[in-house]
Amino acid sequence: MLGAILLVGGFLIFSSGLSILKIKDCKALNMLPSLFVPILWFLIKTVINT
Repeated sequence: MLGAILLVGGFLIFSSGLSILKIKDCKALNMLPSLFVPILWFLIKTVINT
């Protein structure tokens, strides 16, 4: 689970870097709720397997 959260966080940092460098206008704050997707995925996966 930690690896999935780190992957999403790395993508958010990358997109904000692109925005700072004016390469592409990415709204990183709009993607912030995506940090909860891996948590929900693993919680649902755990409930189904038990």
